Amino acid sequence: MKVPVAKLGLSCVLAIGFSSFSFAQTNAPAVDGSAGQMTVTYLQSLGNYHSPGVQGFDNRYQGMNGHPYFVDVWLPGKLEVQIGNTQKTQPFTGLKLKYDVYSNQLGAIIPATKDTLLLSTDVVKSFQMELPGYDQMVEFRKYPQAAALDPKLANTFFAILHQGNATLLKGAGKLKIDANYKGAYSANQPFDQLVDQVHYFVLNNGQMQKVKLNRKSILNALVDQEEKLKDYLKKEKLSLNTEQELIKVIAYYNSL
Repeated sequence: MKVPVAKLGLSCVLAIGFSSFSFAQTNAPAVDGSAGQMTVTYLQSLGNYHSPGVQGFDNRYQGMNGHPYFVDVWLPGKLEVQIGNTQKTQPFTGLKLKYDVYSNQLGAIIPATKDTLLLSTDVVKSFQMELPGYDQMVEFRKYPQAAALDPKLANTFFAILHQGNATLLKGAGKLKIDANYKGAYSANQPFDQLVDQVHYFVLNNGQMQKVKLNRKSILNALVDQEEKLKDYLKKEKLSLNTEQELIKVIAYYNSL
């Protein structure tokens, strides 16, 4: 089965043979080794419709300490891309994904062919990955409310840790520290470094708030149930200094 290129409204196509994309019951192209052929026409042609779209995936940070990724391994996942300038989307499953949070781009590997793609956030609607330490796939989405906090966050993907009346989001960034080894008072640091910056946000009543891993910050973000939350924290002996405890509190808040 093939993706109808004309229907997608793309004028130029970079097609690569792709032997194992097949439609599952959800009609989502999946890599499962089944018979038949399907080109990755749409994914490959995104570069012609959006900029920068798709390009070859490579490690741009060799010689630098640290890495630019949410997790520095290829993880099983799936993604949803926008079809041209329409409101329709196309899901793709059975991929290996790697999220470059420094450049805000998503790397994808087609396991059967080893083809690699690098997609900009302009074309990706959402994606999910099997992150280490989590019981199920974690979904990543963009939130328009983030721009009110910082315009730079407008196209950032946030990991959804718990969803309900209050949604807990995790944003991962990278701080680049330039090499400093010249001069008498240098830090003798011969390499650039990328340092993790993890932030948490609560989306509640249509507003997005940045929260810290402490009691005061969380109670301020969920002030409408402050007294009940205080009782819960005391009963469960929670200090709210870990992500797991934060998820637990948000889940309790959503149960009220």
